[in-house]
Amino acid sequence: MIASLSGPLPAEYEPDVQHTVAVLERTGFRVRRAPLLRAGQQHWWSAAAPVEIAGELNGLLRDPEVRAIVASDGAQTALGYLDLIDIEAVGADPKPILGYSDISLLHLVLHARTGLVGFHADMAVPGFGGSRQSLPATRRAELDSLYGKLLTSTEAIGTLPTGPSWECWRPGRVEGPLIGGVINRIVLAQATPFALPLERFDGAVLFR
Repeated sequence: MIASLSGPLPAEYEPDVQHTVAVLERTGFRVRRAPLLRAGQQHWWSAAAPVEIAGELNGLLRDPEVRAIVASDGAQTALGYLDLIDIEAVGADPKPILGYSDISLLHLVLHARTGLVGFHADMAVPGFGGSRQSLPATRRAELDSLYGKLLTSTEAIGTLPTGPSWECWRPGRVEGPLIGGVINRIVLAQATPFALPLERFDGAVLFR
């Protein structure tokens, strides 16, 4: 399922969503678009009012046919509906939510409340259907294989395939639980009643 969990879908990015559908279908998934994911649909800077986005998200969380949720884009709306999320539905039927930017706030809060692992991964507009299309075919195939394994296998995915833009500033090895996301979203999450207990940061590896 591709859904607007934060920002709207500008009309010029509709082709990116269509590319995302094609990419996911090639990987073997049956793809649906959530009702709020319509080009030009917006409420100020959001896809809809926070209560509407929460209602749609809760419907997806409760739908047994929905096995993964891909955010269409980030923005700055998630903070407005954290208290409206059906936490019991998340625990009853955990399913991966893919996204980053504003979506990292959802990852942090859902992890704190339920232990659900966040997938800081491509979204429809800037990732699957957008920037990824400019990558060499071999790199796109590598990422398609990675996502297929990530979403369908119970095995650890192993070492992530690096890209040419990756830089190593200080070599070494470290081990610990990964906690991270957009830095200001981590701060926002910790300022809510849904904050991750501070002791969970002890020994953790922070990423952004």
